[in-house]
Amino acid sequence: MKLLITGATGFIGRNLLLKALAADPWSEIITPVRSPEKLRRSLSQDGWNVLPANLRIVKCTPESWGDELDCDAVVHCAGALFKRSPEEYHAVNVLGTLELLKKLPPTAKVVLLSSQSAGGPTPQGSEFRNEAMPDHPITSYGKSKKEMERVCLSTFPTRDLIVLRPSMVLGARDQATLPLFRLAKGRLRPKPGFISKRYSFIAVNDLCRAVFITLAKDTKTLGERIFYVCNPEPVCDRDLIQCAGVLLGKNGYIFPVPQEIIRVAAFLIDAIPAFRNAVPSLTRDRVREIWPNRWVVAGDRFEEAFHFYCSSGLAESLQDALQWYQINGYL
Repeated sequence: MKLLITGATGFIGRNLLLKALAADPWSEIITPVRSPEKLRRSLSQDGWNVLPANLRIVKCTPESWGDELDCDAVVHCAGALFKRSPEEYHAVNVLGTLELLKKLPPTAKVVLLSSQSAGGPTPQGSEFRNEAMPDHPITSYGKSKKEMERVCLSTFPTRDLIVLRPSMVLGARDQATLPLFRLAKGRLRPKPGFISKRYSFIAVNDLCRAVFITLAKDTKTLGERIFYVCNPEPVCDRDLIQCAGVLLGKNGYIFPVPQEIIRVAAFLIDAIPAFRNAVPSLTRDRVREIWPNRWVVAGDRFEEAFHFYCSSGLAESLQDALQWYQINGYL
């Protein structure tokens, strides 16, 4: 069995690759990446100083996939997270994904990793968002993920293809959580807005397990092809900050910051090239996701269809992230 993983230098793809390398079923693992050297460095950082014999690295870009994509199963993690225009998101997340599917054997089983952002925040007056509710993405990123799903499912209606929409993902190798720990080290810990915000999350180890369960299951008879994947217990923003502080052994005071200040900061970062390079994640587009007070989804449809359960809670997820930061000198 040959497995192809895109986005292997990113947070989720890197964790998936390490899990796949530790498993037995794959005779070959193919990783198309923009920078093979970056992938080799990350594997070395994770203890693979000598590359395994069943790993094949293919140099290409999400806009122009190579021809060496013969495989039995695919996990598509690659995508644009922080771009400055809708056109940039569309080029990578929609057109790039479509081109990838065109290069794959028709018999290859595909898991597309989309995002909770494709559905949008929890509808007002609801406890959660599920797959039956109309999608209302509020960012260019979310809209591109939604369009990716639509285009791929309509273009390849008979392909064995499942779309997973993970909620916020936490765990080792996640660079996005590093600012949370740096913030939690201080006595004063700002949070956006005056109202507590609630979020669904999932540990990256649980998400990897969900992906491999999906690959192993016969999904051709399933009536649904898009699933939210999350821990059943949502958390609030104060929980995240407080838990990070506890893991660090630090005490501090959480205080709200008016969201307009964050809007202004994002505007300045977008306008000044030097700031854009320093803080690529704080774009005006992605800041829109800070405004809603509830990003909670229900993962019960996936749990029932795939007999899946989450084994890691918030503390375990953040502990894994913290340990990786400390081992690698980030904290």
